[in-house]
Amino acid sequence: MPGDTPDLPGLVLAKLFKVLHRTDIGVAPDLAGIGCVAIGVSLPLADWIPDDAFDLDHNPSTRC
Repeated sequence: MPGDTPDLPGLVLAKLFKVLHRTDIGVAPDLAGIGCVAIGVSLPLADWIPDDAFDLDHNPSTRC
């Protein structure tokens, strides 16, 4: 597990991997409901996903 997310439970990541078997994108919401703690994406990216979908540099709070 990455050093910058020591409190992220492994079960959250396991659930993301599980959902990626049947969908292109999975999002794990924050318990407070104000963002997300993890995003899982199937590779290669699906055609319907915009090229800038993961450009979090401009306004990351509105992406999750």
